[in-house]
Amino acid sequence: MGAFSLGSETAKADVPTSSTATFKGTAGGIYVDTVGYDVMSADAALDVDFGDNTARFRTNNTRLEAGGTAANLDMSGKLDIAAGGLSGNIATADQSMSGTVDGRFYGSGAQEVGGTFDLKGNNATMVGGYGTVKQP
Repeated sequence: MGAFSLGSETAKADVPTSSTATFKGTAGGIYVDTVGYDVMSADAALDVDFGDNTARFRTNNTRLEAGGTAANLDMSGKLDIAAGGLSGNIATADQSMSGTVDGRFYGSGAQEVGGTFDLKGNNATMVGGYGTVKQP
């Protein structure tokens, strides 16, 4: 399984260096466990501190298409900003899975952030992507 994020990447020189911003959007992917697979969706958000070169990634309201509400699969973690992109480690709310998340800034002046996530745990995997837009 795999996921990808596409867009017009923000040039490194155009990524802000001293402000903060909140980005909100959606995440989606595939959740696989010993029972089978299910399509997951969630609300996604990033709180970015361009001056500190860090971001906090989180999802909430995670839902499985066949399995319903799955708050235990909400994700969170800290990302570092480098070379116009973001990367870091994340875990599910119940700590049953952990993995990585990455992303890129898109648009003029870094108006959007999109990327992928990949988590693994005991007998389960979740992989997908997210897209967010800078909030006013």
